[in-house]
Amino acid sequence: MIHWFKDVGSDHLALVGGKGANLGECAAAGFPVPPGFIIDTSAYTTATESIQAELIAAVDKQDIEQAQQLVRSVTIPADLRAEVEQAYAALGDGARVAVRSSATAEDLAEASFAGQQDSYLGITGVDALWDAVAAAGRHYGTNGRCPTGANTACPARGWRWRWWCKQ
Repeated sequence: MIHWFKDVGSDHLALVGGKGANLGECAAAGFPVPPGFIIDTSAYTTATESIQAELIAAVDKQDIEQAQQLVRSVTIPADLRAEVEQAYAALGDGARVAVRSSATAEDLAEASFAGQQDSYLGITGVDALWDAVAAAGRHYGTNGRCPTGANTACPARGWRWRWWCKQ
């Protein structure tokens, strides 16, 4: 569920999304990409499996508050926690990272998410990292509406979140 920027590229788009894939492509091309990793879409799917039916219903009703409450109720599985914490530790003691969530369906002709993702900068320490990951995952609909094209590109209908963390 964790992928390092240096190990991904455009052929991993569905798993790591456009920004993650592009960071990998830039790293492979020799551009100075800071070390970092992506928490992939399978992590989102695993973590939200128990709320999918309710999430679909909330999105169908455009009930953003309900959708956000459902996402806030998710408990991160222990194996995912361990994998993320191990990746963070590999960045070095006291690493400062940026955390951002984004969707695999970003930047498509039929769905626009411009300006709808929150970024958290200068995050240091495992507890702060998890706070930032949780906060980034809760931003869905914080502007009071579902993303444009929500009926075809909503979290419970094949559109998946992933997070990236970089130094």
